[in-house]
Amino acid sequence: MKYLFLLLILLIIGCDSQQVKSIVEEVQSAGQSKREPTLFQTRDGAATLLFPAGWYENRKEHPYELQCISKTENMNTGVFVYHMEDLAADFTPEKLLQSQVDDLMAKRNNPKIIESEKTVQEGTKTITRVVYSGEKGVSTNYYAFSMVQFKAPDAPILLVIQVAIPSQWKQNEPILSRIVKSAKLI
Repeated sequence: MKYLFLLLILLIIGCDSQQVKSIVEEVQSAGQSKREPTLFQTRDGAATLLFPAGWYENRKEHPYELQCISKTENMNTGVFVYHMEDLAADFTPEKLLQSQVDDLMAKRNNPKIIESEKTVQEGTKTITRVVYSGEKGVSTNYYAFSMVQFKAPDAPILLVIQVAIPSQWKQNEPILSRIVKSAKLI
């Protein structure tokens, strides 16, 4: 109906059929793009991740190279980028992951492991993930910690921290996993 109304207005103001077709296509594609996933890039330009439609980048101050929030604001994803040359000589990727887990969970009450550490191969990357629950204030959240290692020489390591509410974990976990699996180096 709205396209018919737009077509009528364009014909009244004197657009020829080619101009009308071009404008209608532009309007339709703009409407569709709102439903498509969005590719976000880390601040340092090292990597991109693909997020579902409606997710937006947090432009406020935060410690991550990238932080995106779901349209319903019940999930978020933060991405740290680590270059091996910036880490201490004895600091392995495994220690990096564990230090992030320890740091965040030390700031939460009643931390519990929800999913034990698991490593999977996804094409040219290895993803290691562990999920905890923890309480902050009056609420409990699930925290998925994922380390993404790329096979490329001197590739940075991505450490992805995702937060979701427990009651929606079963439906949201596949979404969060797809976000991590979408990580690509630039």
